[in-house]
Amino acid sequence: MNSFAAIYIPHLDKTFSFEEVSAEKATMYIENFEVSRRIHFQECVHAPPPNFPLSSSDEKSVPKIIYENLVNKAIIEIQKGGFSKIVCAHQQAIDRPAELSDVQEIFKQLIISLPNTFVYLFHLDGELWVGASPEIVGIWNQNLFSTISLAGTQKDDDFSIKEIEEQAIVSDFITSQFMQVSTRSVQQTQTLSFGGIKHLMTKFSWPMVHISEFKTAIQTIHPSPALAGMPKEKSVKFILANEPIQRNFYTGLVSIHLVDSAYSFATIRCAKITENQIIFYAGAGITKDSIAEAEWQETLEKIAVLKKAIKL
Repeated sequence: MNSFAAIYIPHLDKTFSFEEVSAEKATMYIENFEVSRRIHFQECVHAPPPNFPLSSSDEKSVPKIIYENLVNKAIIEIQKGGFSKIVCAHQQAIDRPAELSDVQEIFKQLIISLPNTFVYLFHLDGELWVGASPEIVGIWNQNLFSTISLAGTQKDDDFSIKEIEEQAIVSDFITSQFMQVSTRSVQQTQTLSFGGIKHLMTKFSWPMVHISEFKTAIQTIHPSPALAGMPKEKSVKFILANEPIQRNFYTGLVSIHLVDSAYSFATIRCAKITENQIIFYAGAGITKDSIAEAEWQETLEKIAVLKKAIKL
């Protein structure tokens, strides 16, 4: 079987299955963080995937000291004035429990445990990528485009100035990219719950007639400052040069085009599953007010949400 994908879109309360095809027939594509790899898919009639054979791996967790050094380096660059935000990520690798072998059960548990969340599963190159993402890049439906700015993480509603400013950077980026849209609507910032943690979220929307406009908007937004930093292109270069991991499909993109609607989500809150390991990915938005220890703890809390969802 070629590469396989299954996704759950909460807005439709529907699961879709896909098989890899040539680009000409694609109804969905996924791309990695560097956009150096894009895979095209066509919807198929299969149920959620069988248990695929997986390859073995020998990946290592990023030590706390390495991650905190990365965060401190980002803080220095921000204080110099070259950035307003940089997202720093790491990975945590654990031995795969023998009982965690049912792919369909993992997919189902993510949908049940994290409701109203985009859930995804990719089987690629002998590896399984699974995740549940609250990060909407864009939705096009009934000639209306909507997106969100999502950032800032806390266990309760007591968001500090640091979290508020971090989320405002993402909101300002979206606003600046679509200044020419005079009819855009911006909702008041609210709290979004995701497992045991909460984020700040602002919704944006504006009229959009053609699907081609949707594609352009997605390319403009992704990767947003919530995934890379600000300025966007400069932050991506910093990440590729300094992070101790390869993000691959973490903070990548899924985009599906239906007959009269389209959906794009960022692939965060994810794990890569191999024959013998599970590798979790998580990042935190770094600003001038960040504290490395706190950012490390934030990433662990994000990983803990996904672990709990798949019953680890």
